[in-house]
Amino acid sequence: MELKRVKVRRLESDSPSHIHKQLEGDLSYHDKSTKRFNFTWTQHLYFTIDDEPKGGEWCYHVASHTITKYPKGGFPKGHAFKIIATTDPKLKLEDYGVKEGHWYVASPTQAFIKKYCKVGGIDEVLVEFEDVMSETIHFDGIADFKPMVIGTKLKVDSHNTITIHPFKNSWNREEVEELCRKALNHEGYNTEFGRRIDNDNWIENNLKKY
Repeated sequence: MELKRVKVRRLESDSPSHIHKQLEGDLSYHDKSTKRFNFTWTQHLYFTIDDEPKGGEWCYHVASHTITKYPKGGFPKGHAFKIIATTDPKLKLEDYGVKEGHWYVASPTQAFIKKYCKVGGIDEVLVEFEDVMSETIHFDGIADFKPMVIGTKLKVDSHNTITIHPFKNSWNREEVEELCRKALNHEGYNTEFGRRIDNDNWIENNLKKY
């Protein structure tokens, strides 16, 4: 599992939503997704990462502050960010593949949406991604290459919702050790001079004690 830094962007929308913005600028949460009332405007959240979107994927366009599908020709670097989750039901996946039976882009939990409204907005969070493993390879019993972490993918539950953690700027020693183990287990970082690294010994010898 890996936690990735994700930006939370909020835009006004004409779609029903649990989030309404009041005339004074305050946010209110509604148990049922509803259209705007008098002097309120519905809002939707879009969770973006720095990864460059692929053609046809939903993205946030910085200059226009709009949601669009990434064109085949792309945008200049830094002009669009990939959307990994949203509260907007208009963002469907049918144009670039459906994964695990879900037809819509993943969404945050209602608990997060309620907290977002209560505190008046959250700019950044950490979102769980799960490891993508390689296959075990056997060569006539001579060599056995165990599965390795070759990438990550967004982790979603059976309801297609993401797992969110508060963004943090500091870590304790246990958390740092776990990050070191994950880094050492990635292909290209788990061997030294042709020998497999003992993760615990490497951490003990290289991580300064406090």
